[in-house]
Amino acid sequence: MAKKKKPVIKRAPTAGELAKWQKQRRRQHRTFIFGVLVILAVITLLGYGYYDQVYQPHHAEADKLHKTVVQVNKKKFSVEYVIDVMRFLNKQQSSSTTSSTTTPTKTYTLDDAVQLIEYDELLQQAAPGLGISVSEEDLVTKLKSLTLPSNAPEDLSEAQYLKYYGALLKTYHISDQEFRNLVTADLIRPKLQEYLKAQVPKSAEQVHVQGMLVEKSTVTDVTDRLVFTGDSLATVANELSLYTASQGNGGDLGWVVKGVAGTKFDEAIFNLEPGVLSQPIDDETGQSTGGVWLVSVLEKQPDRTLDDTQIQNLANVAYGNWFEQQLKNGLDSGQVVNKLDDTTRTWATEYMANHPIT
Repeated sequence: MAKKKKPVIKRAPTAGELAKWQKQRRRQHRTFIFGVLVILAVITLLGYGYYDQVYQPHHAEADKLHKTVVQVNKKKFSVEYVIDVMRFLNKQQSSSTTSSTTTPTKTYTLDDAVQLIEYDELLQQAAPGLGISVSEEDLVTKLKSLTLPSNAPEDLSEAQYLKYYGALLKTYHISDQEFRNLVTADLIRPKLQEYLKAQVPKSAEQVHVQGMLVEKSTVTDVTDRLVFTGDSLATVANELSLYTASQGNGGDLGWVVKGVAGTKFDEAIFNLEPGVLSQPIDDETGQSTGGVWLVSVLEKQPDRTLDDTQIQNLANVAYGNWFEQQLKNGLDSGQVVNKLDDTTRTWATEYMANHPIT
């Protein structure tokens, strides 16, 4: 029979040993706590560095990009949208300009983009009230015509079209919704022009005008020649007029209707008696820089039938006036708000320089 093992009797620790062990545990605990605090401090420093160097600048930039800078009624547009539209306009201008073109091209600014956004949104908001609309089918058709190259196959699949479309958006650095807004406005414009053209009357007061456009510094010499030499207005106009369209026909400017040649020109000729030479009239037509008109009225008719060219000219004037009046009404009533100030322009310009598109 196996012998039973005697139980081992463990000696109880002395008070000194207990104190020593407790002291060691406290030291280990303090060491552990200190290590944790060091790790937390390192993490905090790293986190602050990320926040200060990456997170905060990124979010500050995003806040500025998303800041509302234009508002038309309840529709708001951000700084980023204005930048995208400006870049689109310049990219489109660059794409449509050939290397052989010698005429200087316009460089669009942030203010140009804001004006286009204001006009486009006013146009789209007013269109329903004028009975003007653009169908989704018409919009898609126009988008495809702008997207697809001339050699694209007619049986192009939707997936293939979307690939072309995505490339176009990338080229112009613009979103789908931004592009659709711009194209929709482009489709509404000719409809507004036709609407306004239909409002033009069929007849109006007109005067038959003869005259010449000359430099302001030559007015005295020209009038002296007309008065003292006996040369006719037709002769002098053929020789000296800066307005080449009337050279060779004695300065005959044809029948003029109010609202096309400019306010100063209208005020002068519609108050001028036939056969009397006018005082110099500042040129508002853009045909010269600082030039003046000297004109004479050949005849007047209080209600003469307008020809097609006159009707179209009046429609074009009404078209420009419509936008100017809509914008003025919006600004005066506070429904149109433009917050593009110098600070925003400077920041947006620096942002574009630091984030160029290829």
